[in-house]
Amino acid sequence: MLLIAFLLFALFLIPAIREARRGARDDARIHDLSEIKTDIEQYYNAHETFPMTDTSQPRHCVTSEGGSENPLWGASSSSSEESPRPRERRKRWFPYAYCPTNIDSEDGKQRVVGFYLQAALEHRQREEAGFDPEEGRNYRFRVFQDGSWTFYRICGGNEFSCGEEPAASPSP
Repeated sequence: MLLIAFLLFALFLIPAIREARRGARDDARIHDLSEIKTDIEQYYNAHETFPMTDTSQPRHCVTSEGGSENPLWGASSSSSEESPRPRERRKRWFPYAYCPTNIDSEDGKQRVVGFYLQAALEHRQREEAGFDPEEGRNYRFRVFQDGSWTFYRICGGNEFSCGEEPAASPSP
């Protein structure tokens, strides 16, 4: 009888633990995107442009896995299609993507003035867009579905695919 009780307990406990771990990984990805955004803003402050990708084309994304160099992740980024997403979970997984979206040419020099960061999440979440002022993050974000995948996107610079800028609060 004790063995049956233990097996039933394990039968219900193991899936709950797996779900909790998936949620923790999603939270870690969202936190990582926030940290990467901070690094990108520091890059902008030093260079007056957001990082370029290999081709300097809008929507040419780089991911945190692959083979070419990128200033965001060191020597482990590669090009991807416009909407980076895994074809099959086990074969190809892009935890993070950086996509410059708005490029401005000034004095013959190209500058990236808008971008988004994106991560695939493991839990399906409701679609939403907004502004996250918590803990001083202050960024526009969007959660959206693409097929069976859920993505979390953070926008920066002049990129508004996450939503519009928040209305300025009136001065006292």
